Amino acid sequence: MTAADAIHAGFADLFVPSDRIESLRQALVAGAGSNPVETVRSFAQTPGASVLAAEQEWIDDVFSADDLDEISRRLAATGRVELLAGLSPMSMAVTLESICSARRLPGIREALAQEYALVDWFVTTQPDLPEGIRAQLVHKDRDPRWSPPRIEDLPAGLAARALAHRPRRPLWDERPFSGPALSDE
Repeated sequence: MTAADAIHAGFADLFVPSDRIESLRQALVAGAGSNPVETVRSFAQTPGASVLAAEQEWIDDVFSADDLDEISRRLAATGRVELLAGLSPMSMAVTLESICSARRLPGIREALAQEYALVDWFVTTQPDLPEGIRAQLVHKDRDPRWSPPRIEDLPAGLAARALAHRPRRPLWDERPFSGPALSDE
């Protein structure tokens, strides 16, 4: 995702190039200007055209479907079915259901808690995460052996079980942190 794409998607408001970050930091620390937002704006630049914005129409059409089979059919109709090739069927199914579920959540706090629980589920219960790491980063063969290998082989209720997972320690746990001391150094 480029800076222009991040702004288009609403993940960011401004783009400050990396070579201006240190100057921006110094200006903010020095208290330059009375409004920090205006200070940031003074360092911001226009990031250029967003590829995401140019592709938004077909993306919305394809990914507005509620199931992977329909998404695959729509991608095939656009000639882009290869976008799903090589992805974990289990991860795709759980991700789609988590997006649909997040739309019904009351706010960002609940959405982040859901994502945290899903990450815990993937890490602690699913073989596809280490397999993907093996294929991409360790052996670099780019040939993951997913379990199961095809969307149609996914067990019924998999995504619902993933969304029902609760980590041992919730994201918004108010208990004190018991790990090593943190410092500003």
